[in-house]
Amino acid sequence: MKNIFTILFGMLISMMIYAQPCTPDPAYNQVGVYPDSLPKANINVFYNEFLTAIIPADTTVSGVTAIVDSVKVTNVTGLPAGVTYATNPINGVILGGTKACIAFTGTVVDPSLIGTHPITINATAYGRLYGTMAIEIPYDFTGYKLIVEAGSGIKDFSKSAFEVNNIFPNPANNIANLSIYSNEASFVSVNIKDITGRIVFSNDYDINSGDNLLKLNISSLPEGIYFCSIVKDSSIITRKLVINR
Repeated sequence: MKNIFTILFGMLISMMIYAQPCTPDPAYNQVGVYPDSLPKANINVFYNEFLTAIIPADTTVSGVTAIVDSVKVTNVTGLPAGVTYATNPINGVILGGTKACIAFTGTVVDPSLIGTHPITINATAYGRLYGTMAIEIPYDFTGYKLIVEAGSGIKDFSKSAFEVNNIFPNPANNIANLSIYSNEASFVSVNIKDITGRIVFSNDYDINSGDNLLKLNISSLPEGIYFCSIVKDSSIITRKLVINR
């Protein structure tokens, strides 16, 4: 009987994890929103990326300390048609001193949407001054943009020196393909972490100038949600990877 309850509990936890639109990236531990920019989207290619937000437990303004009870994400505007957002926690309420994430998923099909789409995250912060005085502060978080490209395979010379274009299939089974662009021949380190931050896969790869496709053998990893970090020189790019068999 004990084994049955253990199995059922494990299945319940797995279902709860997969039901979430995203999982905060354990690579980030400082207050803020990460990464600094969203990966580009391509026409008729499914988009699935997320931001990790770390909310402070308190903050000081003009010498006065305010307790941060929560921050609620109320809306995200500026997304191109076909892409929607969802939060974890589902209700968009992020408690002070905790992590959360905002997922952006969907497919852009209209070629007229090729271009740059500035994004605004609308939120409201709730807290207390002097321990008991309730405060409510609306805030519009700007600075992010979603760039939609044609995805025709024609070289874009405006590319940065190093980009991770995609990881697919995602969810993956035993092999995950990592599409990387580099402006020079070099090497990259690929580290995969589980949701606790433990490194479960690590390998170095030589890459050529231009587009590269790396095949990651993940057959030894159990099903679950992981974070794949690609390191080149001082650049670190992290992508979520789901293994589902």
